[in-house]
Amino acid sequence: MTSLHAVATPRPRMRLTAEPPILLALISSAVQLAAVTWLPMSDTVVSLINAAVIALAGVVTAWATRTTDNGSRVLAAIVGAAEALVALALALGWDWTPEQITPLMSLIQLAAAAWLRGILSPQPARP
Repeated sequence: MTSLHAVATPRPRMRLTAEPPILLALISSAVQLAAVTWLPMSDTVVSLINAAVIALAGVVTAWATRTTDNGSRVLAAIVGAAEALVALALALGWDWTPEQITPLMSLIQLAAAAWLRGILSPQPARP
């Protein structure tokens, strides 16, 4: 004889764990919409905000996939994000000359490379 009651199987909980680029694109789009809709800024500044948000999303995506290339994409993404943020700062009134920005960008690149080397370098095998 069979039972009319089905055995309930637990459903997996839905979590927001999709691929990092998808989540970052969602966040990036929301920030861009807010910048275009509610912030009284010029088209140039809004475009630079968009570029900075996308560049920062690129850093997070590169970090999430760092094990596949030992961090070289992370370094490129960090430098690209720094360039986007400097461009945004200049558009918002930061008054630095190219002669001042060049050593800043060099420092950012070298500091990021040193930091990544320290955390992503191969560790000696344990006996």
